[in-house]
Amino acid sequence: LAFMDSDKLSETDPEGGQNQRSFNEMRDNGLTILFTRKREAENYLCPSLVNGVDTISDYDDVKALASDKKILEKKWPQMTTEKILERDQYTDDGTVRNELKEVLIQILAIVD
Repeated sequence: LAFMDSDKLSETDPEGGQNQRSFNEMRDNGLTILFTRKREAENYLCPSLVNGVDTISDYDDVKALASDKKILEKKWPQMTTEKILERDQYTDDGTVRNELKEVLIQILAIVD
């Protein structure tokens, strides 16, 4: 089992991100791989935690916006459960869902 950033540059990125291209072969060989809907883990950060950033879209390069390659390590500890659940929301066919919560459910189903 692997859980990886999608590295997608946009929602319609036809190739998917580099991680998706690299690991499709592993998936074809039976490895379960789950990818984030957003580009990177940094895209789940609250914009208020990133100096000089008002919004973070799903496909922004947050490390570049923050001029800090270690932004996730520095700021993730400040993410509360409520903030995570707010930032991982997406809408699917009119229903608001929580991606990371769904990923945890999938992981638990695999290890059971």
